[in-house]
Amino acid sequence: SDYEFKMRVTTETNNNKETSEMYYKEGKLAATIDIPYSDNINIKLKVIIKDSYVYMLFSDFPVFHFKFKANEDMFPSSEIGELEFVKSYEEQNGSVTYYVEEFSDENNTVCKYYFSGDYLVKIKTTGIDEYGDSLSSTLEFLTYEVNDSVFRIPFFSINISPIIDYFYS
Repeated sequence: SDYEFKMRVTTETNNNKETSEMYYKEGKLAATIDIPYSDNINIKLKVIIKDSYVYMLFSDFPVFHFKFKANEDMFPSSEIGELEFVKSYEEQNGSVTYYVEEFSDENNTVCKYYFSGDYLVKIKTTGIDEYGDSLSSTLEFLTYEVNDSVFRIPFFSINISPIIDYFYS
């Protein structure tokens, strides 16, 4: 495909909020994630998926770069059921007017798609997770151009495919 984008992903539950950035270009995907380690320590992780491998780069530990062969079974499928159109409307946010299309599924998960002109600029999903907690996820498209340097991987990565295969076989 010939499209590319950078987006901010914000996920909120009853007691937690996480923000990451995702990049997509020419079949490659990258994400920067802050992983909470303790009350005041986060570990910065960059995940890159390209050339059939998943690369995990820890910026706080520059010698520990891992890679493993990507496998579709590793990535959970979405819990969102089949979406049905609910309504469309305009929504004002400051000086910007969005055209919004709203969808819902049988579990009362609501997905709202926000458009500005011809561009999809945000997707907001709200619902209940598998533990009964409220869950909100917002994808904000920040740009439709991505620099190739985002997908640069280090010269050496430790191949942990045998370990991953053991757990997913």
